[in-house]
Amino acid sequence: MPQKTRVRDHYVRARSQAEKGDRKQKILSAATDLVLAGKIDEFTIGSLAQESGVAKGTIYLYFKTKTDVFHQLFLEELAAWSDAVLEKSHGEMTDAEFAEIFWSCTCSDGVLMRLLSTPAAWGSYPSADRAMQASRTNLRILDDVIHLVEDCLELPNGAGSFLMVSLFAHMIGSAQMDLAAVRPALAQRPGCNTGISQKTIFLQNAPAIIAASRTYHPSNTVVASLPELEVVH
Repeated sequence: MPQKTRVRDHYVRARSQAEKGDRKQKILSAATDLVLAGKIDEFTIGSLAQESGVAKGTIYLYFKTKTDVFHQLFLEELAAWSDAVLEKSHGEMTDAEFAEIFWSCTCSDGVLMRLLSTPAAWGSYPSADRAMQASRTNLRILDDVIHLVEDCLELPNGAGSFLMVSLFAHMIGSAQMDLAAVRPALAQRPGCNTGISQKTIFLQNAPAIIAASRTYHPSNTVVASLPELEVVH
């Protein structure tokens, strides 16, 4: 093959790969907009095509199902969350300080919280192997945070994974218990505490969860997986 032809083919392939990457990000950007608009429950490949301006058939070249779209979006959000936690964490932080860091980084990311707390975002994987593979991928993204908290918070080896899953589960539970939506009705009932909020619940209990992680031992603890968390929207 002549040199000029090889060079031309190289640039054509490179341009094609760049275009594919741009198109994939365009699809994920549209998915982000739909999530932030609170349209997870009615999310379909059709609605994603309409939002992104990319044909349904083209979307299927990148994602087999809407669950695959959500999972890729979740991975990107989780990676950004991990970077934020690493930036704010330090070796002298207390359990309460890490709880505050965890809360602020998670709550500041509206997409991540919506994905975590909405079952419709996950659907069902076609097999247990696919679900386990997804969970392992999620935990690998958190490797740096897991190792950091084990070192900084003096946790036993392996307890970092247990702590991350436990704190995410508590974060979701705290959001579900936030009484902001029903506070006006509760205010009419004498003696009813209307001061409960997601932040209050989480920060009061997270340090105890961190302390409990110091007793972690793989022989007596089953570590849950992400995002396979049963929650109620």
